[in-house]
Amino acid sequence: MIEKLVAYFADNYNDLFDKMIECDHGEAGRLNPYHEEGSVWNHTKMVLDAVQDKNDLDVLVSALLHDIGKVYAREVKGDKVCFFGHAGISTFYAIDIVEDIKKNLSGFKWIDVAKILNMINIHDIFFINKTNLSAKDLASKLSGYGSDFVNKLIMLASADNRGRICKNRVDEIDFIEYSNEVLDRVLMSELIKEYGENDYKRNGNNVAIVMVGLPYSGKSTHIQGMPKSNDYAVISRDDIVMSLANGESYNNAWVKVDQQKVNRQLDINLRSAVNNNKNLIIDMTNLSAKSRRGKINMLSDDYTKYAWVFYVGMSELKRRMDIRKDKVINNDVILGMMKQYTIPMFDEFDSISFLYGDGSFQMVNNF
Repeated sequence: MIEKLVAYFADNYNDLFDKMIECDHGEAGRLNPYHEEGSVWNHTKMVLDAVQDKNDLDVLVSALLHDIGKVYAREVKGDKVCFFGHAGISTFYAIDIVEDIKKNLSGFKWIDVAKILNMINIHDIFFINKTNLSAKDLASKLSGYGSDFVNKLIMLASADNRGRICKNRVDEIDFIEYSNEVLDRVLMSELIKEYGENDYKRNGNNVAIVMVGLPYSGKSTHIQGMPKSNDYAVISRDDIVMSLANGESYNNAWVKVDQQKVNRQLDINLRSAVNNNKNLIIDMTNLSAKSRRGKINMLSDDYTKYAWVFYVGMSELKRRMDIRKDKVINNDVILGMMKQYTIPMFDEFDSISFLYGDGSFQMVNNF
């Protein structure tokens, strides 16, 4: 299946394929000590070959696309080549490709789009967090995604670690011990949910829905279509900007309005809604864990916290950008937002849903 998948990708996405071949981890003849194999495509081939279960199509597709964002993220800083935020970029650029593979490549009909995108986004989470998080803490972040997802993620991470030439590669025995403890704890949490008292789950009297997604992804439009949207206090940065715009267009208002004043009003609106025990929808991009944390920390324990993540492919996103003359955001700004994206975790939220589609949204996962 690897040969079939790679051939389809090379034939149908030849421009991106060529860029991966040209995109080198090193610069001016200097090897990158973490990727002495050279190009992004060389690394991708090695990762595909290192996947333990060649019949797991979700992992194979994730392995193929996990580093496509490096093509857009590559920067040379001094004598180093950096790819800051490449996982977030990979996630959004993979949407159209994964949906196309699912629809048109024979044998891939049953791949899980959201699962693949989420694995791409946190493919290095075991290595980033190993020195900072205990297995217990990482398991609490991932627990709601389920043991099947975590097992696939471990398989991808292991292949990513072995699929490179690197003198300082993470020790495989250490990785196995750490990742297996994470998986065991996730499995245990599933057993508790199924057979336990279930008293660990927070069931607040109020609801807070945190929208997560790029501009133009349809967050505000989705709110307008909700049957009981009037039951919620909508906290929106854009709404505050327009309230201070004095009749200016959004584009002009964004430049002229005092953003610190917007921030202060945002905090006032959120605190007021919480103090009055209102159900909430926080309608902003909320792409990074840091940006979400500040808002979540303002919520009381009375709130059950939901994340709704909007996955819209680049072709649809660009179409919407072209027709939205009232709200123009530079491509570089959008790319910067992609770099910040990290999927919501279960130490942030009680429930996480991923909605995707071309123009209309379908809830594909509700953990």
